[in-house]
Amino acid sequence: MVLMLAGIQASLAASVLMSTPKVLDADTFEVDGTLVSLFGVHAPAIAQSCVADGADWPCGTRARAAVTELIADDELRCQIVDAYTSPMSVVCALGELNLSKWLVANGWALATGDEQSLLMQLERAARERGTGVFRDGFAPNDAWRRVAGALEVEGYAGCSSCDLRHQSLKKKSLELDTDSHTD
Repeated sequence: MVLMLAGIQASLAASVLMSTPKVLDADTFEVDGTLVSLFGVHAPAIAQSCVADGADWPCGTRARAAVTELIADDELRCQIVDAYTSPMSVVCALGELNLSKWLVANGWALATGDEQSLLMQLERAARERGTGVFRDGFAPNDAWRRVAGALEVEGYAGCSSCDLRHQSLKKKSLELDTDSHTD
């Protein structure tokens, strides 16, 4: 019985990672030597640009900076959700603060999954406030692909989807049906 309890405790301890992380982008870290990604959210890539007031701004860099500032030199505690994904999927906290919730509530990440989830509610509130990436001109990748795939944009025949997306954001020419994502 004692050996069985010791095995369960070792298994539980192995499912938690703790250290001061190296922030790679707003939702991807190196924690305790392991590459991890936050479960339930998708943040802009480090090189991603957004548009506000007609000008590009480095939303991926700013999202990473916001997380880096929040974490500072504190220890992050990450519970493994799926050890078989690459990077490993985790839920992380700074003390009592859930990092995924903080990112979404501050507009630095999109919620993934169930439309009725708390993360989706937090995303809708961030959109309404126009905070973080929702300042102006941010097109979530999946919504953009649906719209861009249905359009023929003059002068862009044969260009890559990334080039087309960049041009659409710069020109603010794509209207996304965000109402379908907030019901």
